Amino acid sequence: MGGTVCRAGESQLAGDFSDQPLKGGRALVDKPEADECSENRQAEQSQTSWEELPVPAAAESVIARENQQEQVPQPGASTAPPPPGRERGHRASLTTVANVLSVVVAFLTLLVLYLTFCRTGELFRNEQRAWIGPADNIIGVPAIEERVVTSVALILTNYGKTPAKHVQQKSTYAVFPEGQHPEPQFTITDPVKPSSGILFPGERQILYATSDSPLTADEVRDIEQGTRALHLFIEITYEDFSGEARRTRLAHLLVRSPSVPSTRAWRVASYWNEAE
Repeated sequence: MGGTVCRAGESQLAGDFSDQPLKGGRALVDKPEADECSENRQAEQSQTSWEELPVPAAAESVIARENQQEQVPQPGASTAPPPPGRERGHRASLTTVANVLSVVVAFLTLLVLYLTFCRTGELFRNEQRAWIGPADNIIGVPAIEERVVTSVALILTNYGKTPAKHVQQKSTYAVFPEGQHPEPQFTITDPVKPSSGILFPGERQILYATSDSPLTADEVRDIEQGTRALHLFIEITYEDFSGEARRTRLAHLLVRSPSVPSTRAWRVASYWNEAE
């Protein structure tokens, strides 16, 4: 202690070094004593810097101000907790809304499943059902003569995958101008009785269409002049495998052949042709 003195702003000195030689104008100082002085000076500077900085006071002021702002209630904000009854009512309302939405979603899901099932069932029935239609053109061209009964034949077949039950057929003729669409009038003298006829898939059946009365003189003249045309209407009714009633309608008219005007041929009419 008694031999070491450290002073700020001066060279590092230890004891009395006046008698020591100088090198380059500087006094030689023992290294241990110089290190001790350096450490003491750094400690004093560090202590002085921390004492001069007002960090703790400023930090305490900022923290106190923030705590005061947090404690001040915002305008319009309620500091009191909601009553227990109101909170229970809010939860009950949310539960009710959730239940209603669940019911609606369940209903819509069932509706979609039902419609899908119905559509699938309809597609299956249409694919498996019986379909009766003509297998070829009308056989025979009637003579357009007075007092001659018109008669032709038509081959029918079942295009479906299941048998057609209770097959019934009827036909009629009519003479009216081409382009008109009158409803055919079938002449039935006896009540139609249920038929026991069955047409299996791919099976063919011949239908004979004979007029109830011969052509009149006026009808023959109009047909020859082209002012009216002879029309043939055929209706076939039956049941498919599910027992549902089905119907096929056919309409043809007798016109002059475009290639050979002296002859006539049957042509499919533009209406009344349908399969239900």
